[in-house]
Parts: sequence; structure tokens; C-alpha cells
Amino acid sequence: LRSSFLAGRHFTTIDELRRAFATWRDEVSNRRRCRANRELSVGDALAEERVAMLPLPSEAFPVALVRAVVARKQPYVLLDTNAYSIPVALVGRALTLRATEERVQVYDGSTLVADHLRLWCRDATSEQREHLEGYAAAKERGHELVGRSRLLGALPSSEPLLARLAEKDVPLGPQVRQLLTLLDLYGDNVMERAITIALERDTPHAASLAGIIERLVKPGRAPAPLPDTGRPEVDELTIKQHNLEDYDAI
Repeated sequence: LRSSFLAGRHFTTIDELRRAFATWRDEVSNRRRCRANRELSVGDALAEERVAMLPLPSEAFPVALVRAVVARKQPYVLLDTNAYSIPVALVGRALTLRATEERVQVYDGSTLVADHLRLWCRDATSEQREHLEGYAAAKERGHELVGRSRLLGALPSSEPLLARLAEKDVPLGPQVRQLLTLLDLYGDNVMERAITIALERDTPHAASLAGIIERLVKPGRAPAPLPDTGRPEVDELTIKQHNLEDYDAI
């Protein structure tokens, strides 16, 4: 099969493979001379032997592949290098994968939780929209919690600030990201002073803090320096300012 049938062929579906194999079997393989009787072809010998064979059972033998699977960190289970999505709530739970030639199904106990067309390529992904929507929401919550933890660790005074934002029904994710940007630019001392003023004025939004910081920082004073990267070619980089009047002649 590998050298006579598969060599040089490319298939995109299992049905295409079956049709090509049937043609090769009838027109190439079965026309060979039978080794036991050189007067017969392989196809003729098979037809004679089939008379003496027992009939196949009426019920098809179960040939589905069944295995235990666990989605460790992401809502996908793997089969033959291909990934199939599952509900994000089932990440980390022991599940059962059942694969046939046409379908890949995932069960939580006896409950079907995912049903995909089987992929016959390599390193591909089959996804269902409802699985991805849950995954995106979970990742967003995770990023928000990580950012909030960092903010509270660096600025304890930001806890009442976030509480006031929550009372005003302000989405915390974007606010936390903006506050972290201000923290990286101006440092914790300036941020602590700005938060105190913002709480006194009951203006806890990040945009309000940015305006307060502009008034706290003296005119002409640059923001707090960024931390060293450990790469001299980056930390010691100097950008020469050019005279923009040179462009007038272009």
C-alpha cells in the first residue's frame, strides 16, 4: 500500500481516499497473478475463497476509538495532533473522547458536550463558537484579576478607588489597565498623591487621575524613567533630534 498506492497521492477527505483505493484495488491490486495459482488473478482467487467464508455478522462490530482525555489549561482536547474545542467549564475535568471515521465526540460522563467533524489533516483546530465565547470571557476575567492584583500590591490606596468605580458601575478592566500605565510612567509616590486627591473629589476614573498627575508634576519634568531592560544597547540608546525644517525642502 505505501509504495504502490499511497506514494505520490494526496487526499483531502476520507471519502476521496476510499474511492481512490477502490479504483486501485480493482484495476491494479486484484489483477496481479495469484502466487498459489498463477493461472488465477488475485481477484479471481478471492472470489473462489469467498464462497467458503463465513458471512459477516448482521450487527457491525464497534470500531470507534474511545479514550480518556483531560484538557489541562485550554478548552481543547487532542486527537492525532488535531485540537477539538470543548466548553471552558470542563477544563481540568476527566472526559471521554469517542472518535469514528466521521465524528469526534466528547462526553462528560454520559452527557455529550462536544461534537465535531473529524479532521484528517495535521495540526488543525476544530472550534465551536459557544466554546470560544466562554473561553474569551474567562481569559478576560483572568487578565483583569492579574492586573488588579498587581495594582493593589503596588498601590494599597487603589483599593478604595476601585471600590468607588464599582459603585459607579464602571467596568474595572479598562480602568485597571490605564491605572497600571500611569503607575509605570510616574511611579507609586505620584500615584498615591493623585489617588488621595481623586478620592477627596469623588472622581475615581483613570482619566481624572491623569489630569491630577499633570498638575502635580512640574512643567517640563519628564515622567519617571522606565526600568532597565538589562540590555545596554537598549538602555543606553540615544535618539538624536533632527531639525524638522529640513523637510521643507523636500
